[in-house]
Amino acid sequence: MINLMSAATATPQHQIKTTELVASLMHKLSPELINTICSLGVDQRYSVMENYADFLEGNPMNATSSSTTSA
Repeated sequence: MINLMSAATATPQHQIKTTELVASLMHKLSPELINTICSLGVDQRYSVMENYADFLEGNPMNATSSSTTSA
């Protein structure tokens, strides 16, 4: 038997709205993929990277925190 003694959550400080994400990647995404992303019902995403959209385009990651510093 496993007893859960405690639980914690943390939200990274950087957030990007779905509309901003799609706008920054529009020239790389197909119309079908754009429609799929917009229809998921996710209004914003959180990331430990300050350059999340740039990272998705293939640029190096610029992480500002990690799982050990989030709390």
